Amino acid sequence: MQLLKSFSIYTIGYLLSQAINFLLIPVFTHFLSPVDYGILALISTITSFATPIILINMDGAISIEYYKKAFNNLSSYISSCFANSIVALAAATVVLALAGLCFPNTFSFPKIWLITIPVFCFMEGVKNVNVLLFQIKKKPYAYALYTLSGVLLNIGLSLIFVAVLKYNYAGRLFGQYIVSFIYCIIGIIILKRQQLVTFKIKKDMMKDALHFGVPLIPHAIGFIIINLADRFFVAHFAGNAQLGIYSLAYTLGSIIFMIAMAFNTAWTPYFFELLEQNTVQSKTKIVKITYLFIAGLFIATLGLSVLTPFIFKYFINEKFSEGAAIVPWVAFSCFFFGCYLAFTNYISYLKKNKIFAYVSIINITLNMLLNFLLIKQYGIFGAALATFCSFGFFALIIAFVAIKIYPMPWLNVSFKTLKLSDE
Repeated sequence: MQLLKSFSIYTIGYLLSQAINFLLIPVFTHFLSPVDYGILALISTITSFATPIILINMDGAISIEYYKKAFNNLSSYISSCFANSIVALAAATVVLALAGLCFPNTFSFPKIWLITIPVFCFMEGVKNVNVLLFQIKKKPYAYALYTLSGVLLNIGLSLIFVAVLKYNYAGRLFGQYIVSFIYCIIGIIILKRQQLVTFKIKKDMMKDALHFGVPLIPHAIGFIIINLADRFFVAHFAGNAQLGIYSLAYTLGSIIFMIAMAFNTAWTPYFFELLEQNTVQSKTKIVKITYLFIAGLFIATLGLSVLTPFIFKYFINEKFSEGAAIVPWVAFSCFFFGCYLAFTNYISYLKKNKIFAYVSIINITLNMLLNFLLIKQYGIFGAALATFCSFGFFALIIAFVAIKIYPMPWLNVSFKTLKLSDE
């Protein structure tokens, strides 16, 4: 299959699945209040923090094992990753249950949602392993069908619970959790039929997966802090209504994030294959495609920034209009995230994951300080500015490190002979 065709299928499938959520923003903003949006944002933030701790980056470990074949037993390796995750799930459930009991006034929603979060994370992890395998096995049609059908069902159920049954924010959660459960079961069935899960759990594989994934937890949490901790500061300094407005603006700006993720999903299998070839030609091709991706993402970011006033004028309820000024800052933050994606796989490929932890510690400190100072002074605009600065710093440092530890012909390329197809 030609590389460009694969790009197109992955990208269209990913963007369509995400576009459905954006098309329904006018519906949800009609039926949900800014406070409802704020509660959803808070639950989403907690879920994001719990996810790397529970999943321990098992998708990354499985991906590297698939390409390097260190153990030559993928089914046991996947099952060992699941075993690690189940242990983490149990521990996280206890911690969140105790948090709900010890700090009852901290969470502005029923505490039952707290203890469902770890289970939801694990179910999403099972689903994501299937998505990963579709990706690395170059099955874009299966990838698109699996992801898009799940999103359609998610939106359908959410509309019923929110618009018809009037369950407010809980309706959106019902839709997400039910679909996650269904696709977790489907995912297990798919893995079982492909003989990719087994009860033969091996300690050396569990240790290997932990060795790969644990150093990435600070990195993942650091990225989440940069991406989501501003919600906590906004909720504290400005209230849930302002949090709802900021979250909506962040969602719109994240269109750039989705474009970057769509490209990365399609590109990663080819990237690792080209890196394995370790030739001048393969390295040059990687550099050329990286430059084209960054340039294209920059143009898309500018385009979204120009269109933002029109989107708010014609598609968004006026009670969220304050968020229009936030979107361009979020969009360019996501552009920096795309630049980060372009360089992070070099570090993962070499399994030098401790680098991520060191960089994350510095960036967490910077981000928390910026959030505290800027949000307190400038509200939701300060939150967007803090995110912009943090993402920019993250991308710059990771790019610098990747270029240093894995030499590539960054200054010696020509675009005249670039072909986006398998030779």
